[in-house]
Amino acid sequence: MQTAAVLGWALVGAALALMLRPIVIRYAAASEPATAPPPLGLLEAVTAIVFAALACRFDWSLELVAYSGIGGFGVPLATIDLLVHKLPNILLGTAFAVLGISLGADAALNAHGGNFARAASAMAVALAVNGALYALGGIAGGDMKLAGLLGTGLGWISWEAVWAGLAAGWLLGGTVVGAARIVGKQGASGDIPLGPFLLAGALPFLLYFGSSTVVR
Repeated sequence: MQTAAVLGWALVGAALALMLRPIVIRYAAASEPATAPPPLGLLEAVTAIVFAALACRFDWSLELVAYSGIGGFGVPLATIDLLVHKLPNILLGTAFAVLGISLGADAALNAHGGNFARAASAMAVALAVNGALYALGGIAGGDMKLAGLLGTGLGWISWEAVWAGLAAGWLLGGTVVGAARIVGKQGASGDIPLGPFLLAGALPFLLYFGSSTVVR
């Protein structure tokens, strides 16, 4: 993709972040006590960088739209989770819709039915594993849904991407919790949200394993 096109897609990401900023502000204000939202421009810049990276990797394709749904809604999801420990269904559901519709269209138009079947299987596995953890009280419901979303996106690419991306998120989260406990913060696991780490673990492997030109 040419530089101008990458920059254009980055601007789309910044515009999306600006549109979603009111949701972040609303959740921050509704927390007890109220939490200050990130300064104007921060979320927009982060989302623009994510969109630029995705554009460089996936070029113009339905995969780009699909993964931009994860990235574009993932930034406010991670922010809200950091601020108030919530992953709003409105953002998760919209990201699922963008991902599912885009990958479904790609499968139909480009004969990528195998990719779509693997994505659905990966979603089921991610939901089953994380659903068991949710039932045991180990994670929140939003974390379970987010894992399903990421499993779907990673599963479209390959099973290797699924295992690597989800494991990286858990490893990042576990490392931070362990470090917090070492320095003496009791109950650290309940104070540290998992969502941002799941997203941070998955994105590099979406970029590393992903390609819009290879049927896997």
